Amino acid sequence: MANTLKSKVVRGELVEVVEGSGFLGGSDYQLVVGGQIKAQSKDLNYILSEFDRIW
Repeated sequence: MANTLKSKVVRGELVEVVEGSGFLGGSDYQLVVGGQIKAQSKDLNYILSEFDRIW
């Protein structure tokens, strides 16, 4: 099950930071723009920095 941690709308597209279940039960984070995964990492700080760069 995925949880949205942060979201915003940029140029009419929804940008989200999503936490999901990773391989073997760990957590992974995704940067989703307009319904497409743009970045994926186990490092939340990396995904949040990518989220902040989109404007």
